[in-house]
Amino acid sequence: MRFNKNFKRRFFENNIAIYYDEIYRFLRVLTGEKTAAEDLCQNVMEKAWKYLNSLKTADKAKNWLFHIARNEAKTYYRKQYRRDTYEMTAPEIKEEWTEENENDILEFLIQTEESKTLLEALTSLQKKYYQIITLRYVAGLEIKEIAYILDINYNTARTNLRRGLQVLKEAYIQLTEAKK
Repeated sequence: MRFNKNFKRRFFENNIAIYYDEIYRFLRVLTGEKTAAEDLCQNVMEKAWKYLNSLKTADKAKNWLFHIARNEAKTYYRKQYRRDTYEMTAPEIKEEWTEENENDILEFLIQTEESKTLLEALTSLQKKYYQIITLRYVAGLEIKEIAYILDINYNTARTNLRRGLQVLKEAYIQLTEAKK
């Protein structure tokens, strides 16, 4: 769609900005952080404004926005993962080593290593499996909502979730055996 400036502003206000709260709630669930969700929501609205001409019809505006939001959340997770792995464990392990906290520190290190392995297995999945598993178990969305956001059939979403979990399980087992 091509717009002149006044029409573009009105179209944005009437067809895009009305979904701000829904996009915010979606990002809040995905990130679990209020400020991150606010920042990402702002980024979504900026991208929606910038790329408004690529929107085919007003009927697809909500779905289009959720696609942008999903991509923003994925970018956020990538940056967050890089930062977390870089800053990982140093402050937590620096406490004094005593017999009392030896088991706690050991348990923390084991859980951290298992989390890294699971995340590595998850990121090795095909895009369709990665998206559904992340939306279902990280964001806590229902399969019906995931199907709507990804613009796929409900039964396809269920099947991809089941298959994705099986592939994730196999990848996790392979990675843990390879690390032994």
